[in-house]
Amino acid sequence: MNKTNIRINNHFIIEENKEYYSSSMKDLDEWKGIEESELEEYKEENVTKQLSLLMNQYEIYSNVNFFEEDDKKTISVSQKGG
Repeated sequence: MNKTNIRINNHFIIEENKEYYSSSMKDLDEWKGIEESELEEYKEENVTKQLSLLMNQYEIYSNVNFFEEDDKKTISVSQKGG
């Protein structure tokens, strides 16, 4: 397992066997202090497809923090009245 300098929505990405996983880690100083042997503790969901699409779309492959909107958090309020 390897640490990367890629993030999605502030979560650092872990690389393992050409697959990418989000981590529970957001703080840069803590990320720097983690040993690669400890990464399994922080490994979360597989984001390989999502990350590959973003890297190819924007042609950025390192030193990046991709932000994506979460459709579930969008609230639309119609205004009626006068």
